[in-house]
Amino acid sequence: MNKVTQTLDGWYTLHDFRSINWNSWKKLSIKDRQLDLNELRSCLKQWGSLEEQKLGSTAIYTIVGQKADFYFLHMRDTLEELNELENKFNKTSFADHTTPVYSYLSVVELSNYITKSSDSDPLQNPEIIGGHFIC
Repeated sequence: MNKVTQTLDGWYTLHDFRSINWNSWKKLSIKDRQLDLNELRSCLKQWGSLEEQKLGSTAIYTIVGQKADFYFLHMRDTLEELNELENKFNKTSFADHTTPVYSYLSVVELSNYITKSSDSDPLQNPEIIGGHFIC
């Protein structure tokens, strides 16, 4: 009889879909827009740094359609890290010009099939293949 494959809870994933409030964004001066974008870039830089350290992963996708304008996909080891990340972004001036359209939390389930074909520990390797669009 075959053995049941052991699975492990992996990384927590926050799926955050947002739309941009174009009316409020257009009312900003060019200087204020630049300040807001710099604050966003600071968040992106911090998230990229965590990815380089293999402490998480983040991807940003453009949404085609009417429901949202973009989608953040964040993977972290703990729910506390995701909560901190979400709160930090929500406190940015850029976030003031976005509306959360939809979000949900998921947990990546890992099986030991991965570890049989590789010496790497899947819990230590959260990677998202980035791109501009997602289906």
